[in-house]
Amino acid sequence: MRLLRLCAVTSVLLLLTVACFAQQSGLLSRPFVPKKKTASIRQFIESIQRETGIEISWSNSFMKGSRRVTVTGTEQTVGDVLTTILQDQPVIAIEKNGNILLIPSDAPAAAEKASCTINGYIRDAESKEVLIGAYLIIPSLQLGVVTNVYGYYSLTVPAGNYEAVVAYIGYKADTVKLQLNNDFRKDFRILQNPLEEVVVVDKDKIESISDHVHLTMTDINAHQALLGETDVMRALQQIPGVQTTIDGGSSIQVRGGDPGQNLNLLDGSPLYFIDHFFGLSSVYNTEALKSVDFHKGAFPARYSGRLSSIVDV
Repeated sequence: MRLLRLCAVTSVLLLLTVACFAQQSGLLSRPFVPKKKTASIRQFIESIQRETGIEISWSNSFMKGSRRVTVTGTEQTVGDVLTTILQDQPVIAIEKNGNILLIPSDAPAAAEKASCTINGYIRDAESKEVLIGAYLIIPSLQLGVVTNVYGYYSLTVPAGNYEAVVAYIGYKADTVKLQLNNDFRKDFRILQNPLEEVVVVDKDKIESISDHVHLTMTDINAHQALLGETDVMRALQQIPGVQTTIDGGSSIQVRGGDPGQNLNLLDGSPLYFIDHFFGLSSVYNTEALKSVDFHKGAFPARYSGRLSSIVDV
């Protein structure tokens, strides 16, 4: 009697073990008969998950879950149903980690195709200096890479035999053959391609434009006088790049600068306020002047401390 009980318990444990093993390793062989003959792919998948407890992972990016399909009625397992409803879809069903994955049909082939990484430095063949911004291109794959600030490159491509081009601006392009079966390092050295001297000749005389204007008393007196009196600052306001202030005073604004950014000199001494008679004229006495040197830019080194201009009277 005790022996019969022991045999019965052993049989039950064995059956449970087999059932658990079948549940873990044969998800596609799990019995399943769909209740509906026509539904969308998404509805069939949800029905399988709900009734069998199997998790099915998939994505709308490579299959149309909203498409309506019809089963034949002869399907007896999960695998049979999936084969029928996915026969027009570019996917296959595989078991992994206790789940069913619906993946693109070309994914296994792509996964089996090994990739290799080639890396190294591109240098000048003579000086051995690394070249920043040099590039390695594989035309057949339409892939390439540019060296970083250390002259280093790294490119991952499918295994195979390729022709690669190594080039850099001002250097001769070098074509090399690569046999890529595994990851490896390869440094490239390329030669300079010096250009011939180019001489540009212009027959027309180029007139230099100076920012320095020299005015004599004759030049100042030739300008329009205000109230019958000529004025140095009024004469300077007629020069291109110079304009009067908003209040119409005798101060000047040079190329958008502020009047305070001008250096006004009288016999080498700086003047900090040049308006006279409410700004209608400047403090410079025209009859006592000899000449005026006006600099709109590129000031000589002896002048400093201003941004816009120099008025040296």
